Parts: sequence; C-alpha cells; structure tokens
Amino acid sequence: MLQPRDFFNVVLSGVSPKVLANDWISASPTEIDRVFNTLQNENLSSLNLPGLMAKGMEWIKSNGKESKILLFSSSVSEGDLGVSNELIRELSLIKGNTEIPFYIVDYARHNAPNYRINNRNYWGNEYFYLNWSRLTKGDYAQQYYCCSDFNLLSAGVVDVMTTEKADLDLHTSLQSGFCYNRYNLNQLGEATTLRQPILQVGRYQGNWPFVVELSGKYANNLFFNATAVPLTETYVTDSTGADTWAGNYISALERPGSSNNAIAAEIINASIQRRILSYYTAFLCLEPAQGGEPCLSCLDRSQGPLVSTQDLQDSLIVSKISPNPFRERVMIRLQFKDLIDLSNAKILVYNHVGQVVRTFSDVPKGKIQNLELQWDGRSDGGAEVPAGMYIFRLQTPTGQYSRKLMKLEH
Repeated sequence: MLQPRDFFNVVLSGVSPKVLANDWISASPTEIDRVFNTLQNENLSSLNLPGLMAKGMEWIKSNGKESKILLFSSSVSEGDLGVSNELIRELSLIKGNTEIPFYIVDYARHNAPNYRINNRNYWGNEYFYLNWSRLTKGDYAQQYYCCSDFNLLSAGVVDVMTTEKADLDLHTSLQSGFCYNRYNLNQLGEATTLRQPILQVGRYQGNWPFVVELSGKYANNLFFNATAVPLTETYVTDSTGADTWAGNYISALERPGSSNNAIAAEIINASIQRRILSYYTAFLCLEPAQGGEPCLSCLDRSQGPLVSTQDLQDSLIVSKISPNPFRERVMIRLQFKDLIDLSNAKILVYNHVGQVVRTFSDVPKGKIQNLELQWDGRSDGGAEVPAGMYIFRLQTPTGQYSRKLMKLEH
C-alpha cells in the first residue's frame, strides 16, 4: 500500500493522454480521496494504450524520481505477435536505460481475440503485457484467468508493487549448543519479500535459549541483529515440522553428484523410518507392515468442526489436469456423474508446507455437472509462486477431491 511518505501522479488515457498534475502528489489519504473524486468526472478512452504508456514514462524521466507504473487497461488491440513486438521495441526506446517497472492489471473480460504464438494460446493483450512486465521487472495479472472481483485483483497487484524487499541471511544456534541440517523453505540470499515469514527447518543439540542472527542489506544499508529466544516463548509444532525436515533431508541426499552406497542406504533408512517417498523406496515406505495403521478408536480432541472426508473421486466421470507438470498455466476440468452443489464449496491450492497460496473466489454457485478452472501459477497476492509441488483441492460439505500439481521453472 502507498504510505503518506510516498508520491504519485495519474496519466489519463485518450487521443492525447494527459498528466493529471504538474508535480508529484502526496499519497496521504486526503489527497488520494481528492484525486479519485476528481477522476469520476473524467471521460476516459482506451483507444491509445501506446500513447498512454509512453506519456507516463516520459513524465517520469523528466521529473527525475525512481518510480513504478501501475497500469489499468481493458485494451485488446495489441496482442498480435507483430504488433506486440514492434510496440515493445518502440516503448523500449522511450524507456531507455531508466528503470521503470510496469505492474499491469488487465481487466478485459469479453470480446478479445485469441492468438497462437510459439505453441501457446494467448488471450487479448496477454502476450504483450506478459513480456513487457517481465522486460521492465514488473508484474502482470489478468482478470479473465484470475477472478471476478476486480478489487481483489487490483489489491493483489498493488501489494506486489509496494512490497519492500531486502537481501537477507539467517543463522540459528543455541547459547549452549549448535544447530545443523538446516533447510530454508523459501529462498534466502536473493531479494526477499519483507511481508513474508522466513521459514527454516533444522535440528539442534544443546540447551536453550535459541539464538537467531539476521543480517543483510536493506535500502542500501547493511544491518545485523541477534535475538535470544527463551523456551517459554516458543510453540511446539505437530508432526508436520519433523516430516518437513525429513523430506528436505532426503531431497538433499538425492541431489545429483552425491550418490554412493552409504548415501543410498541413508536415504532408504530415513524414507522408511519417516514414511516419506524417495527415489529408492517409492511406495515401499507406505506399506502397512511399516506401521501407520489408522486408529479407529482414537478421539479427535481438536474441538474443531467435524468435516466429512468422503472422496469425491467416485462421483467423477472425467478428471483432466493439463499440462501437469506445467510452467505458466494449468487447466483443470472436472465432470461429475450427477449434479454437485458448490454453494458452500471452497477451491484452494496449497503449497508443500500446507499454506493456502491461491483461493478461487469465483466458484460457481448452485448445482453443476461440469467445472473448468485455470490457474496461472500465481498466489492470491498476484505474485508468481516458485517451482515445486502444489495440491489442488475442491472441498464441499459432502466430500473433497485433491490432485497434485507440479510447477516447473520457466
């Protein structure tokens, strides 16, 4: 979100795009309300998208401030391969060496042409927006694929645009002991988003308190901070923490170039002991003889609501997820034998640690027999999620359906 210390301006589209103010406007709540009340009386046109983008960059270059551009557009006239590439070339000449990231909200939803470019389908201006946002180190979100709620879409792009980043390094130890076999669940050492937690699993030997040392570079300033955490300020996790560590431990042992008989034996032992799949054990680690039988007499002490775990698989005629693995977009098609009521359904995508990364807000209401969705590999905030395994889940009061999705690097 914009802060009062920030500044902004608005460029209005039209045959001759115009800048709303001659100078930067303070991003105070009062000024923001005043500007948008003024915009309600403006007649806008989407006929000159190239001129609008050029005007914004020219104004930024002449006013000498480090800036980003948030572009709202419903234009569908620049999606052709030849038109897009020529427009990118001309805009690049205007931008020059100035860094001006473009964050694009494409809210066109109807009457847009489809283009087949390099064995991939693009809708409307998707090819142009996708490549221009990447070229300028910005981001892009499309309402056609994402969600019916325009405010949610816009908020996600603005959140990505205004999130601060830093180069961070995390080190853990104990005042009387040490930590080892650490694995970062999100990438450190690169630009790290400051609004997201740093997730790390590892093992330790020794006595508390636990020591966390954080160093890095933020806003061109180097910093270092150490904090001692007493045992009384910690929370005991469930078996998910141990399983997450074991999965990362096995994955590290399986890396190419590090295999020998001793390592293979360690992978097999860890896989069977933790009941986690590996290259060597496959599903052997899940055999009933290894334990893990369901406890039919156990009591649920969570005090939470009881939810049916009936599998919807038997209700399906067709279940098609393609392509899977995917790089940029995956299509999910489900066809049920009978009508299924989705009035109280949730459609979610989870990451490998069980966090919800995407919630489909435009779930069809009422009874349906066919469901078709697309996921563009982005989170609810509009940011592209890293490569890895994800779980697609359809939850209804009568049951659930889950499938694994595998996202690859671009």
